[in-house]
Amino acid sequence: MFNPIPEESFQANIKIIGVGGGGCNALNRIAETENVADLNSKGVEMYAVNTDAQALKMVNADIQTVQIGAQTTGGLG
Repeated sequence: MFNPIPEESFQANIKIIGVGGGGCNALNRIAETENVADLNSKGVEMYAVNTDAQALKMVNADIQTVQIGAQTTGGLG
């Protein structure tokens, strides 16, 4: 009595986090080659983290952005 588990039961939670200018650029490159909305529907979440508010505005609209250190840096990198 071996009962295989249905494949739908295996749902991975994948989070891709790009930190700083290089990390945000890497996420944008992924977004150029992959459909971010399609990745989101498969359980993949993408986050761009940066101190530079201007750089976060350049991140693909489907990628979630997180600004850190806004009071310390005044939104500048």
